[in-house]
Amino acid sequence: MKVSVDYSYVGDHGVGEIFMHAVALQNDGWSSRVPGTGFPDTAISVGEGRATINITKLENTGNAISTHVKVCMVSIRDRSAFVCKNFPYTKSWE
Repeated sequence: MKVSVDYSYVGDHGVGEIFMHAVALQNDGWSSRVPGTGFPDTAISVGEGRATINITKLENTGNAISTHVKVCMVSIRDRSAFVCKNFPYTKSWE
């Protein structure tokens, strides 16, 4: 699954080590990540931009259906996700 996010970041959590993460979920809760998928990221910077993240599933991890994608801005320095948003999106993972 390719997730593209247009963002605006003012730098209030620092100017380095800021990332956009995305995760495929089986419902809207953090603990419902699709088995075999990760929480990939891409670095972002102060200003406006577009972040594109590829969520992949490992082979031989079983079939699943995701119903949401959670996207978060994360500060590595603060070890926190400071902005998150859930987007409803259904995908079959085979």
